[in-house]
Amino acid sequence: MAHAINLISKDICSTSFANRILTKCNTVVTYFKKSHKGGAALKEAAKACEISGGGLKKWVDTRWHTMYDCVDSILRHKLKSEIPEILSTAVLSVLQSHAFFDDVRALTCTLRPVKQSIAALESQSCTLADCFFGLAKLGAAIKKLPDNDYQVFHRQCISIFNHRYAEFADPIYLLSFFLHPSYTEADELFMKMGKTKTECRGLMRQMRQYRKQEEPFDVEIDDNEALYDW
Repeated sequence: MAHAINLISKDICSTSFANRILTKCNTVVTYFKKSHKGGAALKEAAKACEISGGGLKKWVDTRWHTMYDCVDSILRHKLKSEIPEILSTAVLSVLQSHAFFDDVRALTCTLRPVKQSIAALESQSCTLADCFFGLAKLGAAIKKLPDNDYQVFHRQCISIFNHRYAEFADPIYLLSFFLHPSYTEADELFMKMGKTKTECRGLMRQMRQYRKQEEPFDVEIDDNEALYDW
């Protein structure tokens, strides 16, 4: 499952917009990691501004979650070209390029739900419902992208999301999401499936009975008996 969600990050980062921004970010990060003077100045400024979360991070091919770490680190440090005497021409060109930080912010907001979903999937307490909540957050982040400034990227992300979502649209996965206690619109979803209000209330009542182990869900199971035997 984590690999499947990772593929969403891979697809998004393969778009021309994301690739261009990631390349610029790597140019900046590489400079500050290799330049003793630049790195020291950045570290001092980060300490003075109480920037948390660590220093600048490079992204690594095939490790798609590191691409979020990279753009997020750039955004956290909010690098400016106020000390051009220690910056290379390439770095100055990136930092002074039009709407660079706006573009980084847009990519960061898009990739954050993917990063969070992968982290959640690595937890031992993760459920299938958690996967769907992660997808829902990603869909919401894509929807919030300014369509006027990022029209092409917006459409590409929607296409990528719809394509990958089809791989998750398994009835068992949908059921786990439907039954999750944090999903408060289960009744509305049930009615959209063509059910009546009476049937919806009946389902809600049965779910409460099941949770409380009330009749008819209070059947005791023998130690040598399994559900498959039914």
